Amino acid sequence: MAVVKQSIQVLSGKIGTVVYKRRGNINYVAAMPVKYKKSESPAALTARDRFKVLGALSKYLISSPRLKEIWNSSELDGIYAYHKILKANSPLLREHTLSVYNMIAPKTPEDPVDSLSLTKTELSLTLTDYVFPSKATAFQLNLILAFLQPKSPQTSSLAFAFLKGDVQPGTLNYTFQLSPTAVKYIDDFEKVIIYTALSFTESKKLSWYSKKGALFLTSEII
Repeated sequence: MAVVKQSIQVLSGKIGTVVYKRRGNINYVAAMPVKYKKSESPAALTARDRFKVLGALSKYLISSPRLKEIWNSSELDGIYAYHKILKANSPLLREHTLSVYNMIAPKTPEDPVDSLSLTKTELSLTLTDYVFPSKATAFQLNLILAFLQPKSPQTSSLAFAFLKGDVQPGTLNYTFQLSPTAVKYIDDFEKVIIYTALSFTESKKLSWYSKKGALFLTSEII
C-alpha cells in the first residue's frame, strides 16, 4: 500500500486492479488482493472466531453515542472508535470469547461499581462513593450485558443488551428494568457478563470511570 501525498481531488473505490482509500486525512492506493483459499486449520478458525467476537463488540459499542464519544476522545491506539475498541479488547479475550476483563470504555484505576445484582427482570447496583467529582456534571451510567454460551445450537453465539440512565450526585443505589429481549437472553444463554461505564463532564471535558465486568451464571439468576 502506498500513501498519496498530493492529489487534485480525493479518489475512493476501485479502478481496475487498483484500490483508492482514505483513512482520516490520508489517501492510500493499493493493489487488489489476490484470491486465496481460506484456511480451515484450528489456528485460522480460532482467529476468525476471535475477530467475529471483537467485531460484534465494537459494532455494538459504537451504536451508543456516549460510548462512541468516549472511545473517540481516548488516547488509545486507533484512528476511529471502532478500531480502538478492537485493539484494546483483543488481548483481553479468553480463547475466542469475551471475559470479565474486556471493556466497554477504556479502563480507569477506579471502579464505579461497589456491588451489583441481577434477577430475571431487574439489574440493581450500588456505586462507589467517590464517583461524583464536585464540579462534574451530566452524569450518565451505561451498562452492557454480554450473553455467552448459547444453550441451543440454533441461538447466536453472542448477544448484547443495553441499559443506560442519568444518575445524580449523592444517590448511589439504582435499579433498571430489563427489556423483554434481555429477559429472553437469560433463558437462552449459560452466562452473562455485565460491563459498566459511568461518564460525566468535568472542566468541559468528557471523563469516565470503567473497570472490570461482573460474571453471572444464568442458572443461578432468580
